[in-house]
Amino acid sequence: LGGITRKISLWAVPHCYVSRFHTATLFDSNYTNATLDLQLEVLNSLDRSITDPVLQVRLRDREGNRINILPQKIPLPVIPANERKNGRISLSVPAPRKWDSEHPYLYTLTCTLEYGGRIQETLRRRIGFRQIEVQGDQVLVNGAPIKLRGINRHEAHPQRGRSLTPELWREDALKFRAANINYIRTSHYPPAEEFLDACDELGLFVECEAPLCWVQHGANANWTQPGWDYRDHRFLLPLMLANLESIELNRDHPSILMWSLANESRWSPLFAKVLEMVKATDPTRPVSFHDQCWGSYNNASSTADIANFHYPGPDGPNRASQVSRPLLFGEYCHLNAYNRHELVTDPGLRDAWGRPFRAMWEA
Repeated sequence: LGGITRKISLWAVPHCYVSRFHTATLFDSNYTNATLDLQLEVLNSLDRSITDPVLQVRLRDREGNRINILPQKIPLPVIPANERKNGRISLSVPAPRKWDSEHPYLYTLTCTLEYGGRIQETLRRRIGFRQIEVQGDQVLVNGAPIKLRGINRHEAHPQRGRSLTPELWREDALKFRAANINYIRTSHYPPAEEFLDACDELGLFVECEAPLCWVQHGANANWTQPGWDYRDHRFLLPLMLANLESIELNRDHPSILMWSLANESRWSPLFAKVLEMVKATDPTRPVSFHDQCWGSYNNASSTADIANFHYPGPDGPNRASQVSRPLLFGEYCHLNAYNRHELVTDPGLRDAWGRPFRAMWEA
């Protein structure tokens, strides 16, 4: 999961192996030296204890040069038969190059699990050193405030429909970057890992949204049926799983700037519990929640780190100045959803999109 390249020895299966593996980076107060945190779970599926497990860690820069990190060889505790051990390891990394949208520098982390005098498993992952914080109404990356210029992206191709290829995923990312876009909101289902890989390489910030849409929204007629109450505790588990599975899969991509709990849904005590669990699972990123839309639907007192307006109208930038949290205009101006018949007869209507887009972009 999450960008791991894995090589497993086949001489003894089942065996002892790394079943979960995540990374996080934290800078010192001067944003110079960093700590690389490894969170791992090792599962022993053998019928005997593993008494001598060792994790060996290597870090190489983009040019392949080895980085001096400490420690490099970490003895692990004894892992009893048919049990698993969870642990966290902190490594000191002197003055790493930082990852941000303008400088998407990636390192290669290699971890090997050894026991019985042999290398049993090798895992490789590309990582970026960056730190995300919220201060007042700003989001900071490596201590510097950022401004997002972005789009919502769907998986779509005129010939292949929703069945894209790695080449097309990368081409999308390249075209967005060439258009001076620095931010993608995934909408509204799990993104392809190959697309996130391209965002890591090219420097596109990503808002990774859980596959939840229209929870208590008028477009979903289920919520008008008897017995369907968006505050009913029986809906907590699917809301929770949709978010936690997204984090488990994607959290090791440095391009992911924030998690989004849902699209155009109504805030409730259930989403408050989901937010609490998401923050506990990954405290390194802020969280957004896309309320249903501006007006009668919107904003049932969401407490997510990042606020947003959907379809804010021409006065949206003025409203934004009154918000104390960082703010997204999550969606606006998608006129093609409402005038498809006119577009068939007069494709030139697309020219009219430029005026509202420019006004919002400049503001």
